[in-house]
Amino acid sequence: MRNGQLPEAEEILLRARTQAANDPDVHGFMGYLYKQWIPRRTTDAREAFRRAAELRSRKRDAYFHWIRMELDLKDGAVACEAAEAGLKNVPANRTLLYWAGRAYDMAARQLEGGFHFDRAEQARRRASEYLTQALGADDVGEAAPSSGMIHKALALTAEASKDTKGVASIRSNWEKAAPEDAHNDWEWQRLTRVVPQNAHE
Repeated sequence: MRNGQLPEAEEILLRARTQAANDPDVHGFMGYLYKQWIPRRTTDAREAFRRAAELRSRKRDAYFHWIRMELDLKDGAVACEAAEAGLKNVPANRTLLYWAGRAYDMAARQLEGGFHFDRAEQARRRASEYLTQALGADDVGEAAPSSGMIHKALALTAEASKDTKGVASIRSNWEKAAPEDAHNDWEWQRLTRVVPQNAHE
């Protein structure tokens, strides 16, 4: 959607909201609209996404765009809030599980930066749990993460936890599940150099 079309789209959605104030999809669309605005209307977008979640929107994309916005803004805590809301209303979704893992990984890094090490480790465990669940979950929508993307996030989460055996095991599984993806990925190549091949044995 071009920026010049955004005010017109907003007028349409505001009318729709007036007519159907409790329609979660209207609020989800408004969140996306404000996310796309230049400059981004972050407060409006966040309020709209939250309202969509409160109304139990079943649309994956409302949560996907909310999580991605918060990650772009480097707000790990709110990204986790968005992820939890999404998984509550659209459970066992591969895309939301993956981005929940990414959100908790960011939160863990930010907690470490504030010297909250226990909470950081809890967040990192949650990240690993969600990413592991994502490997076995389904999602037929666009932008669903590949097996390689999920393994990569798992490996980096394990590395941040200084879990050498975990990194080696995940790296091996990544290569088995998506060999071309692994071999062409810089992070896989780096992990191959820094973590011994037999570390997980």
